[in-house]
Amino acid sequence: MIQPTRAQVASETLKSISTPDRVETRIGTLDFKDGMPSKETIDKVYDNLDFTHGFEAFVNTMRGVSIHALRTGDDREKQPTTLRIKVGKKP
Repeated sequence: MIQPTRAQVASETLKSISTPDRVETRIGTLDFKDGMPSKETIDKVYDNLDFTHGFEAFVNTMRGVSIHALRTGDDREKQPTTLRIKVGKKP
């Protein structure tokens, strides 16, 4: 009869690739059981992901909004402003 071959893996290698039961992070403690996240951990991670995407959308649109505001000026005055940038020595 043929015996199945078992992989010989060092315990250090197993520790480096396995998920600990508890991980402390800036969003709180993440709990895992046999590598599977708890419901609370899943909720925390998805909440953090939603916040990160919202923040990224805000930051990525801020540049365009700022340039538009420079071009159109202050709406309260209804006067467009001119942005002049001069490169070189002062006269």
